[in-house]
Amino acid sequence: MAPTSHQPEPEGVSAPSGSVFEGVYHDGSYPFSVPVGEGWVAHEGMSDAPLRVVLEHVSTGSTLEVWVFHEASTTPRPRAGCDWSFFDQGAYEQLRSPEARTVGTCVPEDPERELVLGTTMVRSALAYHFELLVPPGRLLQARRASENLLRGVEFY
Repeated sequence: MAPTSHQPEPEGVSAPSGSVFEGVYHDGSYPFSVPVGEGWVAHEGMSDAPLRVVLEHVSTGSTLEVWVFHEASTTPRPRAGCDWSFFDQGAYEQLRSPEARTVGTCVPEDPERELVLGTTMVRSALAYHFELLVPPGRLLQARRASENLLRGVEFY
């Protein structure tokens, strides 16, 4: 029998966090999916990183980041150059899930930077952070564009 060779993957190389199939991002490690609506482009994160996917809305320049952490806290994660100045907890309708959520607004220190609208929830000991980054002057357009993405998130 001829010897076989196996080339190990280089250290530090990680696989994508998930994939897009028929217009929906499906995470490869965590039980959720996000629709990639018209005008949106998905950029998968790495499988070993908490940032799972970044969805970019081409016409508004806004982005939706989806993070997953192994914790049971709904406290928004710290962001450099941005102060979380508003928080509220309740059953907000953005996500179709019975779990309570924390919503917050992170106001940038530099008014030329993005405003961040965050929604955080815990489900099965995982903290899901959905953070919409809104360029200056695009709040209404970004909110409208992101509504169907958030309402279309599925947990399984």
